[in-house]
Amino acid sequence: TPGPLVAGTPYTVTDNAGIEVNDITEVRFDGSVVTDLGDGAALVSFGETGTFVPDSSITTIKNPGNPTFDFAGSSYVENVVKVGSTYYCPYTTTTAGDIRLASATSRDGPWSDASSILTHAAVAWAAGAAGLYAPEIVVDGGTFYLFFSAVITGGGRDARNAIGVATAASITGPYTDSGAAVLGIGAVSTPTSRRVGEPSVIVQGSQWIMAFMGEDQDAAYGESEKVFIATAPTPTGTWTVA
Repeated sequence: TPGPLVAGTPYTVTDNAGIEVNDITEVRFDGSVVTDLGDGAALVSFGETGTFVPDSSITTIKNPGNPTFDFAGSSYVENVVKVGSTYYCPYTTTTAGDIRLASATSRDGPWSDASSILTHAAVAWAAGAAGLYAPEIVVDGGTFYLFFSAVITGGGRDARNAIGVATAASITGPYTDSGAAVLGIGAVSTPTSRRVGEPSVIVQGSQWIMAFMGEDQDAAYGESEKVFIATAPTPTGTWTVA
């Protein structure tokens, strides 16, 4: 993107969709090499401050094995957790609506599709047609917490979504749903009145912090999505939206 580039400053490399691109071995701006730092950031090596406008698109060279996670129908790959020497990644499929778990001995793969760790049928309060999606695993005190989005009713543009959590003593499960949504849609005409979902959770001391997507039913579908923060003393709540 044209603009001022400052020598020695890290920049994040993204693709045309704005998604961070990792494991790049080389980036060039008009023939000038940008050094890769291995995590999607790049260090500009022009040697001076100035405005550089590339004559053509940026060229990137990816590692041959990237991406390595590409199971049929896989979607909503949210996070990777390392337990011992093994990497685990929860994900959902576009067809079944269940949460599955993949594993690998290296971050770069190859990944193996392990098993289903939480089925749509096991979450009784999520009766919507689309099932479960956007899973994320958080480890705390030896317990594995599987946060996920669930469609309560309907599907597609008529869906009403909520956020749930299931627990297990091992990352491979079995996971047991808490029995109810831990964060549901808000009151009519509030910023979260259509749906909430896609949780990203951390725990700091005794406080649980969740970033999530919320959408207002008063706006057209997909046009009012915003990121919200909620906090709670435990993973099952009560969650308070900031």
